[in-house]
Amino acid sequence: MILRKLYIYLVLIAILAISPLTVFSAGTPDVNTLKQEIVVKNAITEGDALYVVHYDIDYTVLPTEPMHQLYSGILISQDTSSGVTALEGQSFPFYEDIQPKDGFGQGIWGIYVSTEPTITSAEELKLCNEPNDTTGPPGTRTCSTLGTSYYDGNVDTDVRNFQAKIAELIEDLEENWDTTSAPIDLITDIAGSKRLTNDGDDYLVHSIPNIRSLIPNIFVSGLLAPNIILDEERDETYETSRANYFQGTELDTSDGSGSALDLIGNVVGLDNNPQLVGTAMVLLAGMAIAFFVIQATQNTSVGIFCVILVLQVGAFLGLVSFAVTAVLALIGALALGYIFFYKSSTS
Repeated sequence: MILRKLYIYLVLIAILAISPLTVFSAGTPDVNTLKQEIVVKNAITEGDALYVVHYDIDYTVLPTEPMHQLYSGILISQDTSSGVTALEGQSFPFYEDIQPKDGFGQGIWGIYVSTEPTITSAEELKLCNEPNDTTGPPGTRTCSTLGTSYYDGNVDTDVRNFQAKIAELIEDLEENWDTTSAPIDLITDIAGSKRLTNDGDDYLVHSIPNIRSLIPNIFVSGLLAPNIILDEERDETYETSRANYFQGTELDTSDGSGSALDLIGNVVGLDNNPQLVGTAMVLLAGMAIAFFVIQATQNTSVGIFCVILVLQVGAFLGLVSFAVTAVLALIGALALGYIFFYKSSTS
């Protein structure tokens, strides 16, 4: 018995000994600056704020650790007399898939807050490149007070100017990233307007929360379709209002919103369709309810009817698209018809 316990202890010690530890070997970066800061008030809803930073964090010899492990973008409020700070917001993990130096060098990070921080006259807001390991390398926090590029999402002219500013910033990044050995194309001219390419689209939505909702016209999907006149036109006003039911919350189904659904989608490989994650959650909830109802009533048709009702609720809350709801409800109705008519007549 004693030998067995000793063997178990030895195995546990061996596992702990070979387990990887997070130890950063990267030193202080050769360049660590915030080149530009942009603020949009009332970006998506009244009283919120979006902060965009053009950063430059670079090494002569790139570290072995990925960028997102070494640095984050943060928004802090700081007392100007005591120096005491409070965290007001944090960026997405730095996106490395498009940037040719895997996040190092120049790039963009953004922070969205549902309520703009309120500060006193003795405080100031700062945007910072924040080392994730603050006890040592890769160096100390580098901050900049907010710049002069302020926009109001409630003013159409400001939104257009913000879009032009983002297009200019993306062009700067394209020029900085583009090399003879690894050419890259982030933005292009379409019908006299600046539009993101697929790579530019991918980088922007994973770097700035809610950017597609704020300036949809910079994306290729924002192009106006030809004006085709049909005998009957589909009114999508109600469906759109449902899709925006959870906008700005953890159940926001917009791609790039930074919500829990969007982050889960990134983890499971559904980067561009967080609504599919919401659909899966609604289906799981419906099946769980159906299981317990069938167990209680011993009636399969009641369970199927419960799933159909849950789908309707999911569609009303904007978690499931109306088209998917209609298809799944039709399948459920056919299943009920089979149970009520065909199966009952043959049993």
